[in-house]
Amino acid sequence: MRDSAFSVSKGDIVKVCNYILNQPVHHRKISYMEEYEAFIKFYQKTISPK
Repeated sequence: MRDSAFSVSKGDIVKVCNYILNQPVHHRKISYMEEYEAFIKFYQKTISPK
């Protein structure tokens, strides 16, 4: 897995915090790896390899 960093606007802090707090429930439906792979595939154009 690659390390990545992403910024969050102040207006999205509550939404991101709720997303993080909901991870145990969320990952009962889709695994972390499945979500990570979908995220990378979707954002592949904006992520540059080292």
